[in-house]
Amino acid sequence: MAAAGLTAAQAPTAPSRFERLRVERRTRESGTIVSFELVPVDGVRPLAFTPGQFVVLRLTLPDGERVLRHYSLSGDPADTTRWRISVKREDGGGDVPPGRGSAYLHANVDVGAELELAGPAGAFVCDEGSERPVVLMSGGVGVTPMVSMLHRLSRASHRRVHFIHACENGAVHAFADEVRALAAARDGIDVHVCYRQPLDDDSARGGFDSRGIVTRELLQSLLPLDDYDVYLCGPPGFMQANWRLLRGLGVARERIRHECFGPATVLEDETDAPRPAVAGQTATTGAHACADPADADGAAIAVRFEPHGEPIHWRPEHGSLLELAEQAGGQVRLTAQSERRKEMQSIIDWRLAQCDRLGVQFHFNTWADAERVLAEDPDVVIVATGGLPHTEVLERGNDLVVSSWDIIAGDVKPGRNVLVYDDAGDHAGLQAAEFIARSGARTEIMTPDRSFAPEVMGMNLVPYMRSLQGLDTHFTVTYRLKAVERDGDRLKAIVGTDYSELEKVCHYDQVVVNHGTLPLDELYFELKPLASNEGAVEYQALIVGQPQQLATNPNGRFQLFRIGDAVSSRNTHAAIYDALRLVKDL
Repeated sequence: MAAAGLTAAQAPTAPSRFERLRVERRTRESGTIVSFELVPVDGVRPLAFTPGQFVVLRLTLPDGERVLRHYSLSGDPADTTRWRISVKREDGGGDVPPGRGSAYLHANVDVGAELELAGPAGAFVCDEGSERPVVLMSGGVGVTPMVSMLHRLSRASHRRVHFIHACENGAVHAFADEVRALAAARDGIDVHVCYRQPLDDDSARGGFDSRGIVTRELLQSLLPLDDYDVYLCGPPGFMQANWRLLRGLGVARERIRHECFGPATVLEDETDAPRPAVAGQTATTGAHACADPADADGAAIAVRFEPHGEPIHWRPEHGSLLELAEQAGGQVRLTAQSERRKEMQSIIDWRLAQCDRLGVQFHFNTWADAERVLAEDPDVVIVATGGLPHTEVLERGNDLVVSSWDIIAGDVKPGRNVLVYDDAGDHAGLQAAEFIARSGARTEIMTPDRSFAPEVMGMNLVPYMRSLQGLDTHFTVTYRLKAVERDGDRLKAIVGTDYSELEKVCHYDQVVVNHGTLPLDELYFELKPLASNEGAVEYQALIVGQPQQLATNPNGRFQLFRIGDAVSSRNTHAAIYDALRLVKDL
């Protein structure tokens, strides 16, 4: 991926399944961090990624348990022949067990081993459309995505860069030589390393610039008065302290992109300001976690999962936050964010209660591939894998837009002057528009239809309109968004109409597309040849409420069906009805 200019919306699309990669090189970066350079087993696919993105690693441990782990890509994005992940060994201590994934990788994985990965993904990426100076600020293993960003900025940008890294001492300082070499590649890159407790020989080696912690005074001495893009990454304590320092120095919230390595992503105090959008590592689920600061003695951390905002309390003995966050609900949880639709949460709660009563077993944090499904030896398989937002609707510039679900989930922060192009006409478009408008942004909703949101019935439309009109939202009907182009630091929207050759140009800093979803149907089609009904539905039986008895494959091992967005873009009620009609007669 040698081309510059990629932003979060343009990041390479992640494969929809895991693939095997071989460890070509293993490098010890510090006393606690080891890097693994990975190449495709088949040697074919280019491994493009955007600096700051992560991959998902699926490990099968010696006891047979499968775990998923997320690791930032730390290598040079210009080298598309390999991915590099850098893994910190989590030793645990006290009541905190050692990290299962990191311990296994450090102890058992060497050159020649094969690993299963999916990706890349993630919205914590450098905005290369900006000309503002950049601050890359990291603590501990949070340096990994920053090294990748520095590779790009040192070779494909003229922006001034301040690389600030804090860690305990030289023994755990990773990528020291690599960072210094990148900084020396051109003028305008300053590096400052802060050791909290330097070792005796650290001073002799000269590997750090200050001791203690990052303070307000230190930042003032390093950063001349300017308008910066700040990228902040590290463990929770580091994030909490430095978010407050940056805000105290007047850095605007929208200028600070952040990602937490640890139990949760950090928020400001509730009383400080509106909650910033979170750049998390669950790119499509919307299950982002926000935490209030924990006491230093290891007390519970109050964690809030963004889709519904209900706080829970996490302690290290509960396992990783990723495992805790993986729960039922999917898009319904996102829908329930809206104040007027929060009762949708009861759909999840009631069904979970019934499943618990009936002894239904759930496997959260589990990738449901064909191998895993077949291992269950099922009689019936119902694929409810949902869909991904469909934004490929323009003549050009599809890579410059984000989806309504990106906004609702919090994967992408609202801009300041935003076009919501809605040609699906459902709740998602209005919900995203309301979220954007409430952030203070100028918001325009555009649709090619004669009226907007035809899928939203009158009783729901009225409160939407009260809210949106009160927030001075603009409504544009009968105009079609044809293309989007970059124009300096803005987006140029080319707008036409279905009624004439009229064409006009408008400018925004963000374009949001609501065009429904595309099915995540790979699993369905992989299982289809193995099913007795080959994935087909006998619709006449479905209509009259009779069991599905279609059997076109005598060698089939199970019946196979799919419901909801795994079929096509559906609303919640249609998905529930799909399931009811199928399952009641099994």
